[in-house]
Amino acid sequence: MCLAVLSGGCKKEVSDQRDSLATSISSKNTVNIADYNTYSLLPIFEYQSYLSLYKINEPRWVFTYHFTNYLQPTVKPFFGVKFLAYNRQIEGTMPFYKYMRYTNSNGDVDFAYMSNRSIANTGGWNSGEVAFYAFPEETPESVPLFGMFHTGLSKHYLTIDYSLAQQLINSDSQWRLDGTLGYVLPPTPKPTTAPLPVYEYGQDNDKSHLYTLIRTYDGDGNSIYKSTQFKAYNTQVTGSVPIYIFRNNQSKDWVLQSNNSIANTGGWDNGKLAFYAFPTQVPGSIPVYAYWNTSDNKHLLTLDTGLTGTQWWRYDGIAFYAVPNQ
Repeated sequence: MCLAVLSGGCKKEVSDQRDSLATSISSKNTVNIADYNTYSLLPIFEYQSYLSLYKINEPRWVFTYHFTNYLQPTVKPFFGVKFLAYNRQIEGTMPFYKYMRYTNSNGDVDFAYMSNRSIANTGGWNSGEVAFYAFPEETPESVPLFGMFHTGLSKHYLTIDYSLAQQLINSDSQWRLDGTLGYVLPPTPKPTTAPLPVYEYGQDNDKSHLYTLIRTYDGDGNSIYKSTQFKAYNTQVTGSVPIYIFRNNQSKDWVLQSNNSIANTGGWDNGKLAFYAFPTQVPGSIPVYAYWNTSDNKHLLTLDTGLTGTQWWRYDGIAFYAVPNQ
């Protein structure tokens, strides 16, 4: 059975993380302990290994999914990021369990992932453990996670690509689609012309403010969800422009702007796309005001003009126009 189709010719680059906090994860192609403890939304890496302990010409393929790439290169091939999920429970998510069983006397194994405990300690399956957290129902940013099973090899497989699932079934009748297991986030944004909430996170240790379309993490001791003041777009709509987010690791600050004039200058990184908003007011939009704290050297976005003229806060004008939450 040829499985090259699963990886686009067995070579799949890890998708850039759209979460601005996960730049280091993408560049390292891994998640280390610090990443795992800091962020709750993390990439799930896919591995496809084969076991041919006794029959070299009949490999037994194994599909397994992990937050880290610690298996590379002992388990090959490594196919990069499959989807994004949470390493801890946040509002609206549920645990997905990973089960293992031996499928024959040769030591071949299979891993199954599901949101219930129905197979725990039955039919050769072990007691299972929490693999990740995902959504039971579709959310604006999520996509279905499909479960598949190969009856000939007794192997389970996960994919968010329905067309790939159909392609596998059409090419090999032993593949079976078991339906939607839950909802996860894709490695690249799911385009939509509907405005999405922009989540604000504050970091108490450095007093910085991050703004993202993704529910990145849920309080790690330093980073705390603050508010959702407005909405923006993850794809360009008529009249909108890209809004970029930049990180300054020297001043521990984040800033958003519609140009890249500060990229790679004064401690700022090269930036990345945060979302799309309007440079001028359009019907139904509201102004988002930019401030800078001259004491903490931190940028802030707000709908409130009340900071103007107060101590330490410098008004930097209208950053862009966004969609109100209502």
